[in-house]
Amino acid sequence: MKTQFGFSLNLDTDPKIFLEKVSPALEREASIHSFFLSLTTRYVQNHKPMALLAHLANSNGELIAAGIQTETDRVLIISNCTEADAITFSDLLSEDGVRLPGVNGPSPAVDSFAKKWASHKGPSF
Repeated sequence: MKTQFGFSLNLDTDPKIFLEKVSPALEREASIHSFFLSLTTRYVQNHKPMALLAHLANSNGELIAAGIQTETDRVLIISNCTEADAITFSDLLSEDGVRLPGVNGPSPAVDSFAKKWASHKGPSF
């Protein structure tokens, strides 16, 4: 677990446990997160591992942002979050040595994440 400015980056290996942690918060915006949640649920049902399961929490343990990557050659899909939180999420994932071919998710969070990621890793991710 990495921390920065009162936020903690948590990396999981089990999609089922990850879903238990992030679903309650993401389901509050189900229309935005339906793909994110259904894709992760499909991996749970098929007992398939995922390349990356990450979530950012504040100092109270509340979910701020989440991201999934099904395979290492697939883009990271991020949840809806503020632009500032997307930047923090990008910073902590980069510091952890995560490698990504790209990112997808709701705007403007995804735009802020991508700009910050490019500042760490270069314009081609």
